[in-house]
Amino acid sequence: MVVDEYEDAVLEPVDAFDPSIEELEAFTGIYHSDDAEAELTLSIKEDGLVAERRPGSTFSLSPIYTDTFRTNIGLLRFNRGDGGDITGFRLSQPRVYGMEFERRGP
Repeated sequence: MVVDEYEDAVLEPVDAFDPSIEELEAFTGIYHSDDAEAELTLSIKEDGLVAERRPGSTFSLSPIYTDTFRTNIGLLRFNRGDGGDITGFRLSQPRVYGMEFERRGP
């Protein structure tokens, strides 16, 4: 696959990510981005992970591969620290790549 005129990339298959509710708990918390001037609160509702931007604005996160979720606002790729704990995520969408959100609390 040609990524751009200067680089070739080889895509490798990855395992599907089908986390249990207990595994999804690791992703819950409050995340903030200074760049986006936004805060998202992630929590477990019914049988999955959801994000709330403000009261009344909630959307689902669908796991696609390890630590990565598809949402209606784009792709969220979670970062882990040295101890394996979630430290934040990067949001990517057609006009934004890798906007950082930092985990602020549980």
